[in-house]
Amino acid sequence: MRKLSTQEIRYRKVISIIKGLKFDADKIRIVDLGCGSGEFIRRLYEELGSRFLEVYGIDISQKALNNLPKYVKPILFDLNNEGLPLPDDHFNLILALEVIEHLIITDSLISETYRITKPGGYFICSTPNLASWINRIRILMGVTPLFYDCSQKFILDGLVKKGPHLLPFVRDKKDLGHVRLYTLRGLVNHLKAYGFEVIKVEGYPITCWFESKRRLLNIFHEIYNIANWLFSLIPSLASGIIVVARKPEKDDEKSRILEKISMDMHRSNARP
Repeated sequence: MRKLSTQEIRYRKVISIIKGLKFDADKIRIVDLGCGSGEFIRRLYEELGSRFLEVYGIDISQKALNNLPKYVKPILFDLNNEGLPLPDDHFNLILALEVIEHLIITDSLISETYRITKPGGYFICSTPNLASWINRIRILMGVTPLFYDCSQKFILDGLVKKGPHLLPFVRDKKDLGHVRLYTLRGLVNHLKAYGFEVIKVEGYPITCWFESKRRLLNIFHEIYNIANWLFSLIPSLASGIIVVARKPEKDDEKSRILEKISMDMHRSNARP
């Protein structure tokens, strides 16, 4: 098994998804929410740079924005807030990769994304899965799910007290900054609540690579990573999830609203 990092796996999957999307123009406008210093945009530029018309990078860290490539327009902004300084119905592709779990007010991100997305445009969101296969096991054993922080200072529980080689049964990192974790169903329904159509879901493995002098530990890591890869084929059980949503065209949106009004009227008339 090739020892790819979780980030590399996720980047490859998202780039593959973007290549398969049908845009309404040859040149596309992109926004990367929580862009950091632009690692993903650089990778995407290598693959699709000739199609970039306009690219914005949004982040809360000025230090990160200072390291963006020159073709990305930086905006310092807290995504917990509304009022993102970008025009309505303008962008073909919005990205939020491993961002939404860090926000307290996730509704702001989704509502603002919907506002700035062009009808027919796409929103791609990735995040750890609260209901992953390993988290279901941990919860059954009375242990806090992986990738979720109850304290910013302390590791509060685990199946063993210490030993980074025993992930996923012990946490060796403090304060990941995750305050909102989604299940696949929860994220899909949240996007639909703001008007998006969900057109694709995929899982990805959050890998655990450690080299140990103990042969049994190395065997354990191999088994864990194989299980992670296998469960990534079932998005609802995968360690991480990628959801691709589309903003309906104007005609599609009108039809959906009219259909909802019709159904509401039918229910109202059916009441005694």
